[in-house]
Amino acid sequence: MAKAYKEKHLLARRQKNEEMWVNGMYQLSALNVALNNAFNKHKIDYIKKPLDIFPKTEAEKEEEKRIERRKLVEWLSQLTTRKK
Repeated sequence: MAKAYKEKHLLARRQKNEEMWVNGMYQLSALNVALNNAFNKHKIDYIKKPLDIFPKTEAEKEEEKRIERRKLVEWLSQLTTRKK
C-alpha cells in the first residue's frame, strides 16, 4: 500500500514539474517578444497557438506537411504572378 502512495506522489511531482517547465517556456517566449520588440525594428508576435508537448501521430505529421506544401505553392504562385 505504501508503495502505491509513493508512486502516486512521484507521478504527481513529475506532472507538476512538467507544468512548471511548460509555464517557463511561455514566460520565456513572452520575455523574448517584449525585449525584441523594445530593442529591434523588426517586431515579432507572441506564440499564436499552445505549445505542442505531446508526440504527433503519423497522420498529424502528414497533415502538417500537406498544409506546408500548400502554403509554399501559394507563396510561389504569388511570386510568379507579381513578376508578370
